[in-house]
Amino acid sequence: MVNSLLKKKNFFNDETFNNLKIRLRRNKIPIKIIKGKKVLDFGCGNGRYSLALRKLGAKQVDGFDFSKKPVNFSKKVNFLNKKNLLIKSKVKYDFVFCNGILSHRKDWKGIIKILSKILKKEGYLWLSLYPKSMYWKSVDKITKSLNKNYKRDFEKLLNLRDWEENRIYFISDLLFSERIYFSKKNIYDHLKKNKFKEINFLKRGIKKDLSEKIYFDPKLKFFFSEGEIRLVAKKL
Repeated sequence: MVNSLLKKKNFFNDETFNNLKIRLRRNKIPIKIIKGKKVLDFGCGNGRYSLALRKLGAKQVDGFDFSKKPVNFSKKVNFLNKKNLLIKSKVKYDFVFCNGILSHRKDWKGIIKILSKILKKEGYLWLSLYPKSMYWKSVDKITKSLNKNYKRDFEKLLNLRDWEENRIYFISDLLFSERIYFSKKNIYDHLKKNKFKEINFLKRGIKKDLSEKIYFDPKLKFFFSEGEIRLVAKKL
């Protein structure tokens, strides 16, 4: 089912695939932890990473999201839209990809417990989180001052430019969703409590990643903090 969607031209999907491949390569994370594996994209949103993971060679990709709206963007992925299905499921995954969703969930500690439960022994977890920083504090200050109707009008304007629907969803979510911020120590300690080891924080990224800018100019940490917190952890 995913294969037919992979063939459909979508520049944002292509961009996502290339970006993920670069992040893996620059941080020396082997593709073999994904290739031929059973993968869960937890908080899959518009499905762009689900497709990228399949393109990287995952044998099976299941996508889960709390919202029904983004699921409609990628009907060709195997979707699970009820958290209970994950909790009660006997399915175990080799690799769980969780990109950004924990920063939008007050129940993030409970979610990590669920992800640990459904991950196979020696399986891998990818996490991407927002760090506390002056930069994100400034973003929040600006977006909170906007009228509630602004999000809708903003999306309409982007639609007029004929942008891909999943790109519009990504930008709108980035700007207007409420966020929870993390520190490396905070997430490291909690992963340790939930049977994770070999917690590898990614230092590199693509050109536009804040972490990549900081890698070449550490002084930028004053404003951007960690830039982005990305990590790969192995389950005991």
